[in-house]
Amino acid sequence: MTRRTVQWLPAVVFICAAVVLGCLDAEMREWTPRADLDTGVILLLAPETQVVKGDQVPRFTATLVNRGKNEVTLVEPGDGSDYGWRTPLVEWSRRRRDEGIRCGNINSLKEDEVFTLRPGESRVLTDWIGQPYRSGPARYRVSLRYKNEPNREWYGVPLGDHDAKAIERVQRSTPISTVSNAVEIVVER
Repeated sequence: MTRRTVQWLPAVVFICAAVVLGCLDAEMREWTPRADLDTGVILLLAPETQVVKGDQVPRFTATLVNRGKNEVTLVEPGDGSDYGWRTPLVEWSRRRRDEGIRCGNINSLKEDEVFTLRPGESRVLTDWIGQPYRSGPARYRVSLRYKNEPNREWYGVPLGDHDAKAIERVQRSTPISTVSNAVEIVVER
């Protein structure tokens, strides 16, 4: 090894260690945007604002669009969707490795949370899409996955009774899996 290589080695090791330590608390996946293969349903993601201060929570608009030829019945994300406790599952491409602790309750399913999209129709999803994990000021490129699994077992204690008709509609809903386009947000100090 030459003297010049030895001089650079500590700097390279330091930079690599800093990158690894900064990423240890997060899982990051680079997903390719894709429509659901069977239905043609796509998920469009847009940040409400691209730049946020470090203490602000970035907000996003997630819109399901039926670009297929048949109508589909889907379910709004709800309390527990981001933990896999109910359908649909929503998952960010950047999330905290340690998901933390949550209470055992979930909100009860309401009738208007199950909806039908005819070809060409769209629906903006509600507040239960969660958010990508941010570990400090930086640029983040994120995507969102929506996966409706009609026969998925639900976990948690509902706060009130689930609407019986809505539960029946969930069980007859359309199974899909779609990944949104990637968007960039900037978290400033």
